[in-house]
Amino acid sequence: MSFLQLKSKPTYKNNQELRKKFVEFKKLITAIKKKEIPTEMIAEINIEIELINNFEEDEAALLK
Repeated sequence: MSFLQLKSKPTYKNNQELRKKFVEFKKLITAIKKKEIPTEMIAEINIEIELINNFEEDEAALLK
């Protein structure tokens, strides 16, 4: 099983704090990809990535 692609959004470029968190999360995913982790854990991480990719609320809510 592979990780889902974390998608960037235009709001990430306009909000410095949000952009920083996005880059940090991307780096974390890249580091995790180098490790051997169970399929169940990859599935859980993919759920979180999907939630972020489909998030429609305001920026403050996304940061939380």
